[in-house]
Amino acid sequence: MEWVSIAIVGCLVVAAVVGLFVWGLARSAAVGDRDQLEQLAWARAVEADEAQGRLDSRRVGSDDRRTETRPWASAAPGRRAEDILRRDLAEAHRALSDAEERLVEIEARQSA
Repeated sequence: MEWVSIAIVGCLVVAAVVGLFVWGLARSAAVGDRDQLEQLAWARAVEADEAQGRLDSRRVGSDDRRTETRPWASAAPGRRAEDILRRDLAEAHRALSDAEERLVEIEARQSA
């Protein structure tokens, strides 16, 4: 009789632990599904706004927004690495045009 009651209590404990585990998994899946549906709804809303042209470009405004609000961080690379690339590209274009001008002057002197 004692073994039977231990076996019944053991089965009830195992069933309770497994039930809690399954409930936790189901709850996690429900939260994940809800988050995924919210993300899809947000993506659809953004696509609809883009299709209607209501979203402004993120590049509207000054070329370097950091200097206006935080002048102490004007030399910082900031959030956009594209700013640094654009600045380096502009410097390279200026250096190239200066070198081409000097080359034209040197060629003119040599041909004269």
